[in-house]
Amino acid sequence: GWWDSLLRIVVQVKLVDARMEVSFELASAAAPPYRIDNQTRYAVVCCQKGLSDKEHLVPPKSVAPYAWAESSMDHILQLTLLRGAESLKTARQTRSSLPQLRASNTPNAVREHFVNLDAILRSVPLGVGGGGSGGGAAAYARVELEDGVRVLVISESAERNEAAQDEP
Repeated sequence: GWWDSLLRIVVQVKLVDARMEVSFELASAAAPPYRIDNQTRYAVVCCQKGLSDKEHLVPPKSVAPYAWAESSMDHILQLTLLRGAESLKTARQTRSSLPQLRASNTPNAVREHFVNLDAILRSVPLGVGGGGSGGGAAAYARVELEDGVRVLVISESAERNEAAQDEP
């Protein structure tokens, strides 16, 4: 994936006598700081709030690494749920399709949601648009911490199934 293809460099700047020394060394591979676990039947398009030109598509039933495009901006993730295979196909083919889907009144219309990944959340309802009776919660988002990685879990149930884990 794209995360594994990144070249990570550690830069160290030191003042030595009257001069600045800058050293560069290759950093070891590390897990991405965030992960998006899309457990739903919906495709999810996500980007950092305010940076819609840097969108990531997370297909249904898949996991994707995530890192902030601009670390100095708010750590708010903008999520868009896409309903239907045709919406997913369109989103994969061209980024320009998302504004059209957002503006449309078709059953595949989408609704945007904002999630703070730096806060551990209880489940937050996410809707899939289209108006009428289709505007209810279609999925839920929550942030969990797993081995130092914040994981945004998008599922079709409000809470993870704790009972299944507690059974002998």
